[in-house]
Parts: sequence; structure tokens; C-alpha cells
Amino acid sequence: MKFKRLVPLALALVIASTTAAEAAHLQQNRFSFVVRPNYTQTVSRPLASKPSQSTAANSSYAAQVVSLVNAERARQGLPALTISTTVQQAAQTRAGELQTSFSHTRPSGASCFTALTEAGVSYARAGENIAYGQSTPEAVVQSWMNSSGHRANILSSSFTSIGVGCTVVNGTAYWAQLFTA
Repeated sequence: MKFKRLVPLALALVIASTTAAEAAHLQQNRFSFVVRPNYTQTVSRPLASKPSQSTAANSSYAAQVVSLVNAERARQGLPALTISTTVQQAAQTRAGELQTSFSHTRPSGASCFTALTEAGVSYARAGENIAYGQSTPEAVVQSWMNSSGHRANILSSSFTSIGVGCTVVNGTAYWAQLFTA
């Protein structure tokens, strides 16, 4: 029996600045993060591949992930994250990009956080969790919670908003979680 490697990735960005202009400059030009060195994997998929799951199902999966994340936060005495439609839009964009390049770097070579900027999100802190292969919201949240970097993003008291994206291509689910404050 062949086993598929299920790989989640976590990334956090913290911008500490005294002015909005400095924060905007840092968002575009300087990123500080820790990623396990061997966690980046490029996944080649034909660009013509279409998601096999409906938008409604993706939206339902996203809502379930947020609910599960907030349950984990509640167990730790943390406030619930609120869903931001613009962060959600950026997360869905990122989930769609993961089939081409499973990395915190976008297929264009830009940082994953540029998806937030493109969606019109203003933020001082941001984090990203990505994964592929988990077929349910419960499985992906469990994978993230079993990884220290992902768990740190989920349980960070610094984040206040969340967006979750999911797309299924050729039977493989690609997941992206974006956190902001």
C-alpha cells in the first residue's frame, strides 16, 4: 500500500512599527519568519486543472476549519478569531496557488503575504498555515495542531482575524489559513 505524504507548513510575519508608513514599507520589503528548512515542496500540476469541488463545499470546509480553530483557542482560554471576508479571499487565492507551488512563496516568486495586500487587507501581523492531502476540516486542523509552528499560529494571542481557503484538484485538497492583526 502506498502512503501519501501529508505536509503542512506554517509561516508567521510580525511587523513591529511605530507608524503606518513604516508598517507599509515593512509589509512590502522585509519579512521575519521561521520555517523548517526542508518543509518547502514544489508540486507540479497542469495549469489547466480545475478544482473538482464546488465553491459551496469549499466555503463550508472553510467555515468548519474556523469553528475547529476557535474551539482549540477556547480550550486555551483565547478569544475566538473573526472571519474577515478579505482575508478569506486572500486565503482562497493562496489555496488555489498551492497546486502549482506548495510553498510560502507564491508561484510568481512573491511572499505569500502579498495575497493579503492584493485583497486590500491592512495588517500589522500576519501568519500562514498551508497543507495538502487532508480530506476533511478535522484532519487538516489535527495536522496543524500536531505541528508546533502551525499550532503557534493557531494559538497566537496576537492574531484577531482569520481566513481559510480550500480547493480540491484531481482529488487532492489544498488548504491555506491566513491570520492577521
